[in-house]
Amino acid sequence: MQLFALLLICLWGQYCAPLQARESGLSFETEQLVFTVRDSLWLFDGDFGFYNSGTQELEQAIYFPVPANETQSPATNVNVVIGEHQQSLPVFGASPQGFWFQLSMQPQSYETVRIRYQQALQANQASYVLLSALTWGKPLAYASYSLHLPKGARLLHYPFEDPQISAQDGWDIYYWEFYKFVPEVNFEATWEY
Repeated sequence: MQLFALLLICLWGQYCAPLQARESGLSFETEQLVFTVRDSLWLFDGDFGFYNSGTQELEQAIYFPVPANETQSPATNVNVVIGEHQQSLPVFGASPQGFWFQLSMQPQSYETVRIRYQQALQANQASYVLLSALTWGKPLAYASYSLHLPKGARLLHYPFEDPQISAQDGWDIYYWEFYKFVPEVNFEATWEY
């Protein structure tokens, strides 16, 4: 019964919260995500652009899904900040498959929320939920994704075609950039050493 209640809460957070946010004037505009594989860890660092088109200050709980399974642990060391002053935002209601944070925004304002976390990996594969962006009801104006693998690792599977590939300071970097982006798949990668 508790598992069923937790599932309902997660589904509400993933699908209803964006609908309520849109009705209040909040829109999800951009995401710039960096994934780094280091010492059996999946390190996530993402910047998310939000716009409050409403005429009043906004207080909104946002659910952030994080895939966890037999090869990818739940998120740890979660940190959520907003704006150029990196003001910490409250994180609450963590579950194995994600967490909530409280977003506060002034009327007619654009803010960048930075989210960081890490996950332990039991295999040379990892994923991130992109499809939850569809619940916001419009394309992302801009999206970029960067995957950093240790030099010598070979990327076997990746979510999008034709990455830009570069090498820097012991890393092989795979990069994708999109405008008016509607994700069709989640970000899933596998590699070998």
